[in-house]
Amino acid sequence: MVEINSKWKLPDVGMAKKAILARTTNKIKNLAINKAPYDTGILRKSITTDITTNYGKVGVGGDIKYAKIQEYGGTIRPKNKKLLAWKTKGGKWAFAKKVTIKPQPYLMPAGKQIANEFPDILVAELNKTTK
Repeated sequence: MVEINSKWKLPDVGMAKKAILARTTNKIKNLAINKAPYDTGILRKSITTDITTNYGKVGVGGDIKYAKIQEYGGTIRPKNKKLLAWKTKGGKWAFAKKVTIKPQPYLMPAGKQIANEFPDILVAELNKTTK
């Protein structure tokens, strides 16, 4: 989860504060969508924002169990059986004792990239409110 909140000590400039948070979180969301691994598109469609006057969040909504392992990587092992089983894209069954997923970060890199742009976003939004 990438979160932008009042810890950044945004000036209390009324609706400009919410506009700054909205613009920033939406930029992170759009970048994360472009960076997210793509197979069915469900992961990309599940990236959401939550914006109030005090904070903005970008995260994965719904019950997307594989979102975290796509971001950070990890190993999947069977819980109740000896083997994992899944259908391949070709329709055949595959089996394994474990599957290791390489990290494919999409949320954190998006947040870090936009954090570097944050001062410019702040200035642009504040300039809009003073016109």
